[in-house]
Amino acid sequence: MASTFRPRRFAGSALLAAALGLASFLGIEPAHAQTFPADAAWKPLVRGGVPVMDPAGDAASERDVVSDPALGAAAYFAGDANFLYVRLRINDVVLEAPPANFKASGWVCLIDTDGDLSSHELIMGVDGSTDLVELRSSAQLLKSYPTTTHARSVVAPSMVSGDADVFLDWAVARVDLGIANQTPFRLACGSSSDAQSLSVDQISEKGALTLAGLAADSIALYGATCLYDCLDAGQPCDVGVGACLATGSIQCDGLTRSCDAFPNEPGVERCNAIDDDCDGAVDEGFDLGAPCDVGIGACLVSGVLVCSADEAASVCDAFPGEPSAFESCNAVDDDCDGEVDEGLGLGEPCAVGVGACLAAGVMVCDGPRGTTCDATPGVPSIEACNGVDDDCDGEVDEGLGLGDPCTVGVGACLAAGVIVCDASSAATCGATPGMPSTEMCNGIDDDCDDVIDEGCAEPCLADAQCGHPVSGIVCEAGACVPGCRGESGNGCPYGELCTSTDASIGECVAAPYECAKDADCGAADSGRVCDIPARLCQAGCRGAGGNGCPAGSFCTSETSTIGACEPVPTVGFEGNGVFCEASGAGRGRTGGGVPIVLVVGLSAFVARRLSREERSPRGTIEG
Repeated sequence: MASTFRPRRFAGSALLAAALGLASFLGIEPAHAQTFPADAAWKPLVRGGVPVMDPAGDAASERDVVSDPALGAAAYFAGDANFLYVRLRINDVVLEAPPANFKASGWVCLIDTDGDLSSHELIMGVDGSTDLVELRSSAQLLKSYPTTTHARSVVAPSMVSGDADVFLDWAVARVDLGIANQTPFRLACGSSSDAQSLSVDQISEKGALTLAGLAADSIALYGATCLYDCLDAGQPCDVGVGACLATGSIQCDGLTRSCDAFPNEPGVERCNAIDDDCDGAVDEGFDLGAPCDVGIGACLVSGVLVCSADEAASVCDAFPGEPSAFESCNAVDDDCDGEVDEGLGLGEPCAVGVGACLAAGVMVCDGPRGTTCDATPGVPSIEACNGVDDDCDGEVDEGLGLGDPCTVGVGACLAAGVIVCDASSAATCGATPGMPSTEMCNGIDDDCDDVIDEGCAEPCLADAQCGHPVSGIVCEAGACVPGCRGESGNGCPYGELCTSTDASIGECVAAPYECAKDADCGAADSGRVCDIPARLCQAGCRGAGGNGCPAGSFCTSETSTIGACEPVPTVGFEGNGVFCEASGAGRGRTGGGVPIVLVVGLSAFVARRLSREERSPRGTIEG
């Protein structure tokens, strides 16, 4: 019969070190011992300024979160420079008897960080099924820590319902939370069946089931501590703007902060440098400061709009000049009659220069009686590659070789094009070199380093010549290349899966983080199995009911328990030139006709089995 047992903590320093090494290998936070806050440092979670309570025994055993007004809140929080801590009062023990692992339940706090209580952003909790403290974003696991270092059960100094209560404390690293210093957030806590949601015993006196009804008042991380988010109560504050501005002090009700002042009533806007209607704009509608003119021609004088004396309108602050007795050809309306140099045909368009030197203008007076174009040609410059006649000689981009053929890159990256202008106005080849790839043994400079087939080994005929069965290297077209086969060839290294399920070549890709069965970890002969309690893929095999070993290996397990894949020894015999093969030709046997391969493999398996049973930790394996 296949054995089933619940894993326990390792006993002894050597086994503990091995367990911590395995946890690091599987991506679990290394076990650094935590120093939890002293009892006096814990602050109660409050809702509306009142500590959250849950006096009813409304859940079973270790899932019952309780409190009593005479004894304290149901939930607490604390913080330091590195961790956010949460504490729940539980109506029963949370550890198995004798105390070892946590019971197979969950205890969580939902975290809202954006102020929108229609949803939460993070979940931090203790999963008793896996003995992990987990940080999640919705259903996605962001970080996990061992409960041996990041959670604890402490006997409460008082009890709510006649039996002993315990405090369940756990910690999550602030760097993993991603909540900035002094950023307010809210917690909604209780128990759970799987530490992935708040679904069993929410802390709510009135039976609320929404995050808005369950969430406690805002708290925030301040440097090396965690405090209620309303530290500026009583400080001066302002409400209203302009003439409506009033001063008061900041008030907090545990949920929100507000100013206790009331703004004055707005009035009608006047031109007086005051925001009379209290809309945030001063003297709007009067266009103060806008340029204005009075008079025409030579009599024109400029000014700006200012408030009138009665504050009811805006007026120009300028006064017009005196007109001349006669008109001159000077682009000025000397006589202030509304016409400039009338009768001279001035103002017609004109141009001077070519290319980049071309300048446009209009005909203007040239002395009292003559006219000229008022434009000044530009200064020639060195010819650039920009589609412009920069040197103003009537030719565009001459001498730069535009349109001539060119190439860029080397090897497989070589690309052909023609000379064109680039964004910096320089002549360049318009081709784009190809992307380098992994160097293959194919007579081509694949990685574009101007060296062909560097590092290539001898030609191959089979995957076995390219590496071990899980090397991620296969033989293709006589050369060893990166890849894998689902069967009958080399597979992928630990932590990766092959995209092929047959003898065709696939790619090695990252394995799923969690698994539920061996098939999630690879093909039937992949040599990879699912460690069900940890939900992680690992190297190994099962003798029955799961994945086995690649060709050329045998499994040290004969049952559904996890074993290891070991190479099948091969024995050759000199004298007849025949070696042991899978076909049976030249197969070596013992005196009774049993294949030597089988005898050697079976002997190795029995030796390992006996050694493993002698080293077996607590828990009974039934055969």
